[in-house]
Amino acid sequence: MSFLITVYAYLFDFKKIAPEIPNFKTDEYDATTGYPNEKFIKYTLNGNNKKPINIEEVINEFFWEYYDTDEYIIDSITSINENQFSNVFITQTFKNYEIFNSKIKIVLNNKNGLILSKTEGIWKNFSVKDFEERDLVYSLAMMLLSMSNILNVEIDFNDVFCEEKSNNSFIAQNVKFSSNGEVLITKGLIGNNNNQLEAAWKLDFLLDYVYVSFVLSDLNGKIISGINYVSKFTMNNDVSNINSYIDSQKMFNDISELNIFDKNKYSPFGWNQDQKVNYMVTIGNNARVVNGECKYISLYYF
Repeated sequence: MSFLITVYAYLFDFKKIAPEIPNFKTDEYDATTGYPNEKFIKYTLNGNNKKPINIEEVINEFFWEYYDTDEYIIDSITSINENQFSNVFITQTFKNYEIFNSKIKIVLNNKNGLILSKTEGIWKNFSVKDFEERDLVYSLAMMLLSMSNILNVEIDFNDVFCEEKSNNSFIAQNVKFSSNGEVLITKGLIGNNNNQLEAAWKLDFLLDYVYVSFVLSDLNGKIISGINYVSKFTMNNDVSNINSYIDSQKMFNDISELNIFDKNKYSPFGWNQDQKVNYMVTIGNNARVVNGECKYISLYYF
């Protein structure tokens, strides 16, 4: 048994460190209750039912009308029931930072764009415990060092590099406590039951080939919450159970699917298949092909 298996099995009780969640509420709409976006849809289509529905446009208009805000990001849009409907998963934001333990699910009709249901778990009337004033590179190194110390695994910052993935999101490479060496680090906020949003960093990685997500305090690097995704997820799952939530980029079916962060690394022509096993990177003759583009930040800090 490997050291990481021992750590994974005995160090964390994920039930005890599950994130606190806001109150979830579901509203369903029909012709009797009326649809929350029917005026916008009627104006947009203007009698032309053949005009394709722009789902993101529908969601954007709905948020301005219903929430009077643009503080959200769309995580995923998935068609269901033979493309008749779409599930739209959304994360609440504050000053463009993700609020990690928030979620909104909207179901809409793909044909006419009408919103059929809304399940929301968002934080309201909150105070904010802001980020410490420190250098970005120092913060990234601090979080990786904290996680390494928690797992009792050495880290050599001479070997670790970070690539900016998107706004407030980075991928660290050559990290020893991750099964494939990669850690997705996201700067954001996490809510608690005292209606406070705390500055935090979320680390997503493979721990003994199981996808895990830890949120660490920006103040001291201590664990605020943790989730392990050990079961498959379908987009029809109950979104109010936020501990089950996982988007399609974070799903994997076997331990060979190591590259979970970048869809562009999939092979469109089947070069990711070996002996009928599908891999998430190009593989064959004991060789794996990775993106050779180099846009890295050195984390040599400690």
